[in-house]
Amino acid sequence: MRIDLYTKTVLTVIAVCLVWIALGGPSVLTAVQAQGTAVQNVRIVGWGSSGGSSRELPLPVITKPD
Repeated sequence: MRIDLYTKTVLTVIAVCLVWIALGGPSVLTAVQAQGTAVQNVRIVGWGSSGGSSRELPLPVITKPD
């Protein structure tokens, strides 16, 4: 039966790929690394709108009563 041969072939290919991954075989893709270990200092100092108005932070938190 052709389905049995196809199924066995696909399962064999999957098994070989899993063994390859488990053993850590050579990768086809290059390794990915972060840009570096330097920490970037970020400060948010205010909020501006397109109309030219601005507000200093921290913005007030307004909650609506229930």
